[in-house]
Amino acid sequence: MAGPKRPNWTPRKPQNLFSISTVTRMALIGRQVISGLSMVMLLVGCEGKAPNHLGATNGQLAPCPDSPNCVSSQSVDEKHHIAPLIYSGSPDSARANLKTLIQAQPHTKLVTENESYLHIEFKIPLFGFVDDVELFVDDPNKVIHIRSASRLGYWDLGVNRRRVEKIRSEWKNFSHGTIQKTQKK
Repeated sequence: MAGPKRPNWTPRKPQNLFSISTVTRMALIGRQVISGLSMVMLLVGCEGKAPNHLGATNGQLAPCPDSPNCVSSQSVDEKHHIAPLIYSGSPDSARANLKTLIQAQPHTKLVTENESYLHIEFKIPLFGFVDDVELFVDDPNKVIHIRSASRLGYWDLGVNRRRVEKIRSEWKNFSHGTIQKTQKK
């Protein structure tokens, strides 16, 4: 017995309770893009190019820029000035001792060295930022002028000043024969 013909019927798909609106979808994509860029920055690093004005010219290190991410013992303005290191003895032994002290610091790389000048790169591990530290041995005055500057950015949260003060503290200990070696990483 053939009954009445039933129309073709297909069950309706239930509404997805977890459907994502366009705005939410775009927010998630934006978040993924930002995460991806952050990962690229971590992998590539934020080194920047070494400035071409580094070095000592006629006994002078480069002046600090207007930004607060630099300190120098040769700076005349209070915002950037920091006291030089004092030494006694020969300039060669002062430079050699200073080189030993600096190379004991973590994440350092000696870039340039001559009889009165050292250029060291300090790399901040998390993002790979590189700061340039320069030291000039001024033998007639028995001081070592120091300049520490960030390559990138405007403000360094006081990192360069703290670095120089740490070097100064270790220099005092070193010159008294009690160097406290920082573990090199």
